[in-house]
Amino acid sequence: MTIFHSPPRAYPALFVRDGAMGDVLDMTPVVRRFRLKNPDTPIHICTQHPEVFRTNPDIQKIRVERFSRWSEQVRYDQIFDLNMAQEKHLRNKHSVDCYSLEVFGDEETPKALTLVFDPKPPDLNVDWENTIAIHPAISWPQRTLPIEFWRALIVTLKVRGWDVFSLGTAQDHDLFGMGIDNGRGLFTLAQQASIINASAGFICSDTGLMAVAQTTRTPVVALLTMTLPYMAERERFGKMGWGFYPIVANIECAGCTHEQKEPNTFFPCKWQGTDKENACVTRFNPEAVAWKATAVARQHKERRVHAA
Repeated sequence: MTIFHSPPRAYPALFVRDGAMGDVLDMTPVVRRFRLKNPDTPIHICTQHPEVFRTNPDIQKIRVERFSRWSEQVRYDQIFDLNMAQEKHLRNKHSVDCYSLEVFGDEETPKALTLVFDPKPPDLNVDWENTIAIHPAISWPQRTLPIEFWRALIVTLKVRGWDVFSLGTAQDHDLFGMGIDNGRGLFTLAQQASIINASAGFICSDTGLMAVAQTTRTPVVALLTMTLPYMAERERFGKMGWGFYPIVANIECAGCTHEQKEPNTFFPCKWQGTDKENACVTRFNPEAVAWKATAVARQHKERRVHAA
């Protein structure tokens, strides 16, 4: 008589990250590496941004719950709570490295992000090859560029012959009436990735869409205040910083994220209460930004033509 034994049950592994969408997207390289090392382990994700993982081939199952409820309802083989992973390193390490240290104990995880989206953008009757997408974000005061900057940038881009497509959520700057395609609050994360991917270039501050754009083929002009470039770039096409063109605010305290002495989830400008408070966000020249975006958009367009 042959006795067949059922294989032992594989309990899932749980990854937890509450933070902003870009922080969650930076988890994807670590989850991908975990999947490769543990092909049979179910993976659960606890996040406020399930859209990052909704169609991710590295994940078998996704739910959205608070961490306490997860621990009560399901037996997990491994739990990786990645909240505060960046902050405890005082933001002096790349976010992917911080997550990698928590999960694997090393910093050897490649920094190529994963986001599944349709390369073909929504049918919007837009001349994508002549369009530069922007994200006029409202975020921390130290990285929220004033609406006047974005208005001046749009005017400059249009004078140079570019169409402009504005992305983001309903909380971001409303540029209605500027003669642009205003997609503020209208598109899913995957659709915004498709729009960026189709555009000739993308201009943003340090936001979640800066990370999203680095899952596309489109060059990114990133306007940085709190963050230094080596912390903002990700890997594309096998190269760190491919198609990533940072412009750092022309101010002596740029990169203030790296001055933190204690873990925290928010910190105000060190010049708070003075005339220097959040001055970094006013240190970008719309003409210079438009020139840079135009140059890199044309350069990457030529590369695509020759590659084809």
